[in-house]
Amino acid sequence: MFLGEFTIPYFIVSAYKTAYYNLGDTVVTLNVVHALVASLAAIICTIGATFFACYKELRAAPAELMRPEAPKAGKRILLENIDAIWERLNFGQKAAMRNLFRYKKRFFMTLFGVGGCMALLLVGLGIRDSVSAMANNQYGEVFKYDGIVSVDSTLTRAQRRAMLSDISDISDITDYIQANRTMVYATSKSADNLADEKNAYLVIPRDTDTFEEYISIRERGSLVDELELSDEGVIITEKYAKLLGISIGDSIYVRLSESDAYPKEVKVVGITENYIFNYIYMTPKLYQSLYNVTAETNVLLLKMEDAANTEDISSRLLKISGVNSVTMNEDELQELNTVINSLYFIVILMIVAAAILAFVVLYNLNNINISERRRELATLKLLGFYDGELSTYVYRENVVLTILGTILGIFLGIILHRFVMITVETDVYMFGRELQPLSIWIGAALTINFALATNLIMYFRLKKIDMIESLKSVE
Repeated sequence: MFLGEFTIPYFIVSAYKTAYYNLGDTVVTLNVVHALVASLAAIICTIGATFFACYKELRAAPAELMRPEAPKAGKRILLENIDAIWERLNFGQKAAMRNLFRYKKRFFMTLFGVGGCMALLLVGLGIRDSVSAMANNQYGEVFKYDGIVSVDSTLTRAQRRAMLSDISDISDITDYIQANRTMVYATSKSADNLADEKNAYLVIPRDTDTFEEYISIRERGSLVDELELSDEGVIITEKYAKLLGISIGDSIYVRLSESDAYPKEVKVVGITENYIFNYIYMTPKLYQSLYNVTAETNVLLLKMEDAANTEDISSRLLKISGVNSVTMNEDELQELNTVINSLYFIVILMIVAAAILAFVVLYNLNNINISERRRELATLKLLGFYDGELSTYVYRENVVLTILGTILGIFLGIILHRFVMITVETDVYMFGRELQPLSIWIGAALTINFALATNLIMYFRLKKIDMIESLKSVE
């Protein structure tokens, strides 16, 4: 309770404060309801496990309990029917295969224990992958421009021409497109139902033919821009479509401001990939037909020769009359990278939790395995097995189960990672769904190393098995 309620939240919030300076002081308090629910769950799990473990033993007669439990009888397994494989296995490998299915409870406990370890690792590593993908996809693939300049929409034609001329004189700026970007409010219910409204940026480019050179309009997963702006309707971003609960062909009701009493119905003709904030893309002709006015230019989307030289270009732009503000994508990307770096604590936390889970599960199962098979292992030592051979005899089963558990954990981790990323999304952010192959390899390597470390510890337990144990009578 102490770690969960105080320590971990404090470090997580402190990590986010490196990027969000307005969070203020970190105040962590005890949530009694959460503490009681977590404690109750822990108590139920421990008592429940104890109950099921003791139930069978308590029903047995005292004389039966005083004798060690007879080892389970071996059975033919499916693999024995495949002669091409079974005949190529040596004695130790055949014994390992039979022992795997002889102790089915241990088989499934190890399988899901290792799988849970792998799944936790993939969630931790995948969180960073998803946030990193969000930033890189948004500012590397969706937004092809390098900066956005907010300009005064009330400028006269002569003033606007002079401003655009001054901007063109900056040698680092290679091209730009004029557009109107306004915060609007939309709902999918009806013009009279405003309770479910969600805000978004309405973007109206002056030149629709070259707009795709600045913002990629495509379905997520597509490698080429395949959507085009149409006078028949608007294109909205994927997260916004989910918030409104609509699909292509449905209509939305758009208000230009909170005081606008007359929402306009417009058809959705496309849903485009986007990760940060929500956007509605509309043609100038459609805007004029809806509102009977021309969309005035209030932003410029810039392309620059040297996108890294943002500070100097921003300062020169702000000196131009008519320029209100400048936002560079490189600066936005650096802020997001700061957040990504702060997530390393969460990744480390997941790795530690996974390591503890793997160690506890594997250590206990190995300990039980050796205790239950002590006479069998002592007999093998008496028959001439060296410590290394005896360890291989036992560890071979663990290695197979670790590999199978790791494979299961990959599938569990992918599902759990996707669930977590969808759950923690906000209205204006859509995290990437990517789980990098490198993260899967790292997770698998860590899981296998956790298992090997546990086996190394249990090796000393195997060395202590006394051969005399196999000669003692148990009757």
